Parts: sequence; C-alpha cells; structure tokens
Amino acid sequence: MAADTINEPLAVINADDFYGSEGYRVLAQHLQNGTTDAMVGFVLRSTLSDFGAVSRGVCRLDDDGFLQGVVELTNIERDGVRARNTDSTGRITALSGDEVVSMNMWGFTSHIFGQFREYFQKFLKLNDSDVQSESYLPSTVNELVLAGQARARSLSQ
Repeated sequence: MAADTINEPLAVINADDFYGSEGYRVLAQHLQNGTTDAMVGFVLRSTLSDFGAVSRGVCRLDDDGFLQGVVELTNIERDGVRARNTDSTGRITALSGDEVVSMNMWGFTSHIFGQFREYFQKFLKLNDSDVQSESYLPSTVNELVLAGQARARSLSQ
C-alpha cells in the first residue's frame, strides 16, 4: 500500500513481538548507513516462550553474515536446553537453540516493493482457493535470495 509514497529505506516489524531496544538501535543504524536489505537476527534460545510454541524463520548465513536461506517453522518449542519443531505431519526437527532466527525485524531499500508485489501475485494465484494460506515474509525473502534477486545481511542483536 505504501509503495508509491516511500522512496527511502524502511523498517518492517511485526507488532506482536518484543524485540528490545538493541534491535531497534542496530536496525536504525543500518537503515541510516546501509545500502543492502537486512534482518535483525536473534538467537533462537532467547526467543522461545515458556507458554507455548512460536513461529520463527530459521536462517542459514554465509561467513560474511548474509542470508543464504530462511525456513519458516511454525511450531517451535523448548525441549530442555534445546528446541524442537513439529511440522503439520508430526515430523520433529531437533534444533540446538543456537540458530539465528528471524522474528520479522527487517530493513529494506524501497526497491523491495516491486519484488514483494510480484511474489504476492504469484502467492495469490497458487493459493486463491485456500483461505487458510498465509504469505510469510521470511518465505518471500527466502525465495528472492535463492533466486539471486535479493541480498540481506543479518544484523547481530
């Protein structure tokens, strides 16, 4: 909706997560000085809830801290000092808790609007009859990164 009015770097942040002031500081500094898209990365263990499962984008980073891929896992819960995800088929994936995850605290340059529009149109065509489907921001970024159409740095938090 804002594509025609925003021409400068922007932050995209979920309203239902608590990020802490450091995440905002790191992202604001990047937006003032950065020329690439970015994601504030969090350590999974620090983002788990004692009150139930959470959704997180589990990230794969290169040695320079750039996102190589992100997979949205929608049912992650504590498992002792570790974590685990149970997918919709009941398959369990063990997680160390040390993974870098996205909690949807992103910084983008305004070029992203065209890419998001194109991705969302594809999503609508593929899911037009499934009212339960959801277009996840990390999945969108993942597809763009894998296609070589976007590059995002993980900002340590």
